[in-house]
Amino acid sequence: RDWITFQTGAPFVPPAQAMFAVGAWDDLPLSEFAIGTAEYPDRSATVVVEMPDLTSLGATLSGPGIKDTANLSLPDTAAFQRNAALFPLGLDFIFTCANRLAALPRTTRVR
Repeated sequence: RDWITFQTGAPFVPPAQAMFAVGAWDDLPLSEFAIGTAEYPDRSATVVVEMPDLTSLGATLSGPGIKDTANLSLPDTAAFQRNAALFPLGLDFIFTCANRLAALPRTTRVR
């Protein structure tokens, strides 16, 4: 927390007011983050998840920006399927693991 505050000047707020959240999957209260509104779907949170491992194995992804399909090791496939069903509302995710990064926007279909 101290490092993020110092580096970004970002205040810490309750989850419902957060535009960005950072943490490990099990520590993030996903159901408490803003998913946007019908008038402003862009007012949802972007969640940065630090993963113990990030590989191109696991769930099959498709949608905008993916030529055919891609695979990604996700912590909970069902959670991302529920999130995609909320479109145009929903959370956007960025996964990190050491020097690896993957993004999963709400438009991505997960199976």
